[in-house]
Amino acid sequence: MRRRVFLGLLSAAAASWPVALYAQQTKIVRIGALYLGNADAESFKANLREGLRELGYVEGQNIAFEFRSAEGKADQLPLLAGELVRLKVDVIVALYVPCALAAKQATTDIPIVAIAADPVETGIVPSLARPGGNITGVSLLKKGSGTQLFNGVANSSGVTVFEGTFGGTGDVRGPVFLYHDGLFAPGNNGVGTFKAQSFDISEAAAHVNSQSLLFELGPTSASDKIMGTSFVIGSSLLEFDDFKFTTLAGFGPGTYTLIDMSSTQGALGPNATGVIGGLDASIALVNNDVVLTVVPEPASISLLVSGLLLALAIRRVVPNRFDRKTG
Repeated sequence: MRRRVFLGLLSAAAASWPVALYAQQTKIVRIGALYLGNADAESFKANLREGLRELGYVEGQNIAFEFRSAEGKADQLPLLAGELVRLKVDVIVALYVPCALAAKQATTDIPIVAIAADPVETGIVPSLARPGGNITGVSLLKKGSGTQLFNGVANSSGVTVFEGTFGGTGDVRGPVFLYHDGLFAPGNNGVGTFKAQSFDISEAAAHVNSQSLLFELGPTSASDKIMGTSFVIGSSLLEFDDFKFTTLAGFGPGTYTLIDMSSTQGALGPNATGVIGGLDASIALVNNDVVLTVVPEPASISLLVSGLLLALAIRRVVPNRFDRKTG
């Protein structure tokens, strides 16, 4: 797994870790890590250590690891999960579906942080909005899953759009991460607002012309919008070509607030202009919000100016023309 992708997933998962772990700063927290043992096993361990270090967890100071690899043999996962339970680790990190299911069957007490695709479809949790029990984590949307709509409320689990399309009018009370192979569509098939505690597009913005954000634009008062507390662009630059726009009835010149946030980290890139529906448009960062401005076509402006000049010329040639009394 690519380093930046994994660190993003880990940050999302850590945001939903049990509160009890944060209260145990006076003792060393034991973290059990269960993985299948693919070719990238060593990078998984290295990224796990590095990612937690960036979050303030340092091995030997406040955390200790118990790594368990099935070495590619899925039938060994239940035994390894049981071993972590007997060691009484404080939390189990389960990478991908087979590990998450093995951990789920091994314990109902130890918190499990699962990074897995389609956790509802695979039976890891009953729903994203209410995972219940001792399981939390991040949902990975895999390529080929098509468009997934989320119109409910998720109180803890974050969402990572790794591949495929994710959208709707839901409220994810946790982080949303978007990577360059994913497409995020607020509203989706009808204008609407999607809310999230935080929205991180830094990985997607690193790729040119990725078109990672799909917005449907109708009248300025009825168009797609993303709302939340924190918007992270990162060191990468978000540009006009990262957006994909679909025009609906009522679309026209005006100002559209695409992303409405309390705080924004990062900046827009130099390529901030483009054309939507034959009209010139530009994006700008205004008071932490990403704002789209669509201007009238040049011909309309020319006609308007010509009309104003003609009206002024008439008043100069015929003074008080419109004030004369008749009869």
